Amino acid sequence: MPCELSLSGACVWCVLLGSLYVGSLYAVPERLRALHRDHPHHIRARFVAVSVASLLSLALFAAAGGGRLYLGPLSVAGLGFYVAVDANCDGQVRTRLDWLDGAVKVLDELREERRAHYAIPGALEMSLRNLVVGPLSEEFVFRACMVPLLLDAGLGTARAVCCSPLFFGVAHLHHLRRRVRDDRAPVLEALGQTLFQFAYTTLFGVYTAFVFARTGNLAAAFACHGFCNYMGLPDLDFSCVPSDLPWLSKREKLVQVVLHKHRTLLFALHGAGMALFGALLFPLTRPEAFGSPYWP
Repeated sequence: MPCELSLSGACVWCVLLGSLYVGSLYAVPERLRALHRDHPHHIRARFVAVSVASLLSLALFAAAGGGRLYLGPLSVAGLGFYVAVDANCDGQVRTRLDWLDGAVKVLDELREERRAHYAIPGALEMSLRNLVVGPLSEEFVFRACMVPLLLDAGLGTARAVCCSPLFFGVAHLHHLRRRVRDDRAPVLEALGQTLFQFAYTTLFGVYTAFVFARTGNLAAAFACHGFCNYMGLPDLDFSCVPSDLPWLSKREKLVQVVLHKHRTLLFALHGAGMALFGALLFPLTRPEAFGSPYWP
């Protein structure tokens, strides 16, 4: 089918989609927007807003003519769990059953910590926002709607993958207002944080746009987005001695001693994780395996 959408027209539609998504957050009633962004009532209102925006984005997408590895952090977590188990056994691990018993105790402690966390008002809503609603709605609007529009306009796959995330990055600039108004951060500090967020959300957008185009699958981009939100940026605290981290609990200090002792290995694992990520990115997203219509 011949392409009827110009590149400039596709960009206008993408700006409109991005503006609709961000604008929906400000369509929340003022009495709710006046609450902190992590207040459960504010979060629930945003759930409704982005859901409506996603449905409207689908309608606009149709109107526009559209239609067609964390190895290092995981190693830190694993080693930390092992040390916690050993500490729970007082270092007296004689059999596998001893270690299993210690592991069960640590898991029970972690479960209690998680239960206490979710007892805090708004904790569940924040998790749903960060791990489900945010990733799903953002990938739907900024990837599943925008990338096909740019491709249909003849931009080319590589350029669409690299350019579409700019709309995603710009959509995060409105956080400058929140940092200055709600968090009372100095303007220059808030500006620096916002520009950093623009840079990494744009770079991350390139990655998920690439995954979406290679697989032609919204679920793949959503899974990557949700997992990355869960893991967060790499935590390099293992490079510090426990005395540099006075807020740690007794158990966490025991873990920190071992993590710091193995810091060279952990840094190497972070590097190996990045190398494996680059080596496996193309083989694990082969378009012919997924039947993607978006990759030449």
